[in-house]
Amino acid sequence: MVARPRISPHPNDGCDEDKCYEVMMAERTILITARRDSEDNLIKTIIQLSSALIVLMAGFITQSKVDIIGLPKTLFSFSIISLTLAILCGLAEQFFSSKAYQEQQRTLEDFYGKYISEFADAPSNKNVRRSQVAAFALFVASLLSLSTFAIFEAGAKRNAEQHPATATAATAAATTATAAATAAATAATAAAAATATAAAATAAAAAAAAAAASDQPLHGQSSGLRHKIGSPDNATATSQKGRIESH
Repeated sequence: MVARPRISPHPNDGCDEDKCYEVMMAERTILITARRDSEDNLIKTIIQLSSALIVLMAGFITQSKVDIIGLPKTLFSFSIISLTLAILCGLAEQFFSSKAYQEQQRTLEDFYGKYISEFADAPSNKNVRRSQVAAFALFVASLLSLSTFAIFEAGAKRNAEQHPATATAATAAATTATAAATAAATAATAAAAATATAAAATAAAAAAAAAAASDQPLHGQSSGLRHKIGSPDNATATSQKGRIESH
């Protein structure tokens, strides 16, 4: 320990040293007691919060319908393990703290019993400090891990909510495209049928025109024949009628 130079003059110069020592020890005792109470409250708070978070996380796993895989599963598992270790470190701090009080009490009794000439720090105080630091660090690490897990889960939930909408839009677009293709095919079929009907009508008209054209000369020839055949009969009938009238 580095020796520090004393300040002179000092406000306590001229005061009774025994009186100053008693005041210093009384104030030091108050400060030490307040520090230990604060540390004990911190450890108790860590134990209570860790226990509550473990219960909530266990309920989340039991009732959740979402599969936790990959990095979120690792973060979730790390959070539970860290909280459990924080509780164990907090309990160890309480144990070592009680043991350190016993050691300090024994040291005090030995000093006033004149078995020792100076005070020494209790050996268990080192374990108390280590347990406090470990419990606090594990609790903070579990909170950070749990926060990261919550961010990942929120992002996964948002993506899950967005994908069905995208799938629905794609399905609607595919349905519209299918309907349009069906309508186009129907129109093409109707156009083909109309074309075939028009072609059939054209063919029928052409066949009728051809038949009419082939029938017209035959009618003309038959009329001529009837004309030719009818003319001698008429002449014969007329001549016979003239002969009868002459007689």
